[in-house]
Amino acid sequence: MIRILQYLGLLSLCITTLLGSLLLLGNDQYLIFIFGSIVLSFVVFYLVKLMIAKKKATHKSSLHIILLWFLYIIIAFFSGIISLHFITVQFIANDDLRKNGIEKMETIVDLRNEFDAAVDTVTRDLTMEVRGCLEGYLTSQRNSPEYINKRDDLLNVYKFSSSDLSNLSQRNINRNTDAWIDSYITDKILYNSKIIEIKRQLNDKYLRKVVFIDSPMDYLNMNNVYCSLDAFIIDKKIKLEEEFYIVVKNYNMNINIFDNLVIPATKVELDSLKGLRTHYHLLNYSMLYYLIIHLLILLPLFVTRKDGKGPLGEVGEELTRKL
Repeated sequence: MIRILQYLGLLSLCITTLLGSLLLLGNDQYLIFIFGSIVLSFVVFYLVKLMIAKKKATHKSSLHIILLWFLYIIIAFFSGIISLHFITVQFIANDDLRKNGIEKMETIVDLRNEFDAAVDTVTRDLTMEVRGCLEGYLTSQRNSPEYINKRDDLLNVYKFSSSDLSNLSQRNINRNTDAWIDSYITDKILYNSKIIEIKRQLNDKYLRKVVFIDSPMDYLNMNNVYCSLDAFIIDKKIKLEEEFYIVVKNYNMNINIFDNLVIPATKVELDSLKGLRTHYHLLNYSMLYYLIIHLLILLPLFVTRKDGKGPLGEVGEELTRKL
């Protein structure tokens, strides 16, 4: 039973250091993290085994015992930095992390909605402008200043052809307007390959998975996605603005499409030891969990008696035979 508890402690140490590394540093070096956490567990196991052997020895060196304890404490301290990072995220900051991830996903939805609303506004405003320009051209007196201005706008700004204007009538003004909107606005925005790709990325189910909306925590990808969500949102916002203004820049449209967009601040700093501990101090359940892990690992050492110092009992005798 004591061995099982020790192995449970070693397994917990391995898992917490591995997941702590992934949360803190991302998955770029995940093979190194896996190898390192396994090696760490074996090192700790054999170090405890040496400490038990020293404790059982009749003639022992205090210097060796102190050295072994020193090595164990050093390893426990540095591995604890990583393990506590995971434990804090998993058990203390979990709700904040999930809520913040959902807020960022809602911002991505707002980004899409505000862009679509801006497209609708431009479509509506330009429909009115083009229709009014066509009507003004058709109804104004030939060669009057209004006629000349409307004609110049239709030819130079809205890119109507001379044949379109010569065939213009009251009956086909709406048809000409709709055709212009389809050609110069709808096709260039709604069917713009770059905009389609950006909006696809903004609707990627992978993002929803990583910020815990559709599935449990994805530790392998959490750092890489969650910590880059702000940059991701800003990048897509800028690209959508660029593509949008390329289309409308020639029509004197004064529209700021993302005036109401607010990107929520990052509340759980996964990629920063200092940042995480600023909000979630170590003097909480995180430290208790980590101490329990090492109590389990050191349990065989605590129950081991010195040779010649009295009976060990059934559990101790069985442990001694195995060691």
